[in-house]
Amino acid sequence: MDAQNWVADAQFLLGNLREAYVERATASTILHTQFASDSANRPLEEKVFIADIALARRALDLGKLDESAAVLGQARTGLAKLVAFDSGNAVWLGDTALADLDAVDLALAKGDLPAARAAHAAARQRIARLRLTGGTTWRWKPLIEGRWRRQEIELSQRSGDPDSALRAAASLLAEVTAHPLRKQPGQVAMLVGFARLARGEADLAVAALAPLESVLPPEGRDTLARAWLKRGDAEHAQKTVRSLYASGYRRPDFLAFWKKSVLNDS
Repeated sequence: MDAQNWVADAQFLLGNLREAYVERATASTILHTQFASDSANRPLEEKVFIADIALARRALDLGKLDESAAVLGQARTGLAKLVAFDSGNAVWLGDTALADLDAVDLALAKGDLPAARAAHAAARQRIARLRLTGGTTWRWKPLIEGRWRRQEIELSQRSGDPDSALRAAASLLAEVTAHPLRKQPGQVAMLVGFARLARGEADLAVAALAPLESVLPPEGRDTLARAWLKRGDAEHAQKTVRSLYASGYRRPDFLAFWKKSVLNDS
């Protein structure tokens, strides 16, 4: 199972999204089989849910919305039960917050703003609990607190509230500045680039994202392409978009944004 996870991560970083999905599906199947014969094993149960969350993300990347929703829904329910069993377990709280954030992305992909807002509010409560539980050991993390703020920007944009989106973008940039990190440079750059683009600062978005394009997740590369397009560099934008599409990337917002300008002849 560890081998499948390692291969899945490697395939994802290489931009091989279909292959990453297959490896995640294999890892999930193996863990579910193990757990079926050891259902009292809480650490193993957590691993099952983490594997399912990872599988749901890859399914979403490929546009498999129904599968992503089914797998993620089961994982969220299971993690909520684990947290109820031990509400002070920071690892389980963090896992549950990540699942809530995944639910936001999935709801946005489906165009379900009420569900996205509900999941976002749930994630906020988890994050507050995480901070309280962590005390002096708490650290701001791009994949949790930073991602929550990025989603706040997108929710405001989708709701037709540009002022709130600008305020959220300013808050995200301030948080990134206040919590400098050497690890996860692609994740941090993706947050900065998204915030800069939301503020209409396409040049600054490109400056943040382009040097790290090779380590950006698909959402970050999509943001980079939009920033290039915004500043008039259609050639770079088209190259990135077509590369993402060829890899199997099919998130609905990606397809909708680029369909008329780039993907109509792909």
